[in-house]
Amino acid sequence: MSGQYTPPPRVGDAAPRRHRGLARIPVVGPVCIMVVVASLWLGWQRYFHPPVPAALSPWMEHNQGVVYRPQGTTLSVSLPSMPNEMTVKVVFGPGRQGSARVARSVAGDHEILVVWLVAPADVLNSPGSDPVTLAADFAGRAGGFKILVPRNVQHHGRPAIEGVIDRDGLDGRALVVLDGNSVFAVLVSGATEPEAGFEFLVDSFGVGPAPQ
Repeated sequence: MSGQYTPPPRVGDAAPRRHRGLARIPVVGPVCIMVVVASLWLGWQRYFHPPVPAALSPWMEHNQGVVYRPQGTTLSVSLPSMPNEMTVKVVFGPGRQGSARVARSVAGDHEILVVWLVAPADVLNSPGSDPVTLAADFAGRAGGFKILVPRNVQHHGRPAIEGVIDRDGLDGRALVVLDGNSVFAVLVSGATEPEAGFEFLVDSFGVGPAPQ
């Protein structure tokens, strides 16, 4: 009988095993998860802590702005530069018209506006109306902006509305405060990073002594 002789395996000899190296473990899933988490984190940081544009850096980071206190008001706020003031007409209702003051400060492609006016008390407190919502509407008419998603807040103990705005096609944010029947507003709008500077602006925004 011809053929090659194959000796039987010896006791203790292990059958050959396939080595499953770590390189064979799929890593696509974990990498995708890490990318998604990193993207969400960066988006969160960018929304709540937007980068400071170069034009706003002297004001926000180096205290090179001005403290603006218009005469005849209790208003005080920090601005990038001394603003230009103007008077605009505001319609409060049928046959009811008044005026508002608007101060405009410019830094790069950012505009920072301050608006103040006195609204008729009977209009603000008309039955079925919300005074702070009306105040935001009046301030928006004076400053040429509209709060798209209003949110009721408090500012130094006073009722206020804050939110994202549209102003002549530019995005931004605004805060409107009602103090009795006096209406005050500050806002930032711009073509790039419209959120930048808003919290800094609001932190410096005072409308008089705290209510007793």
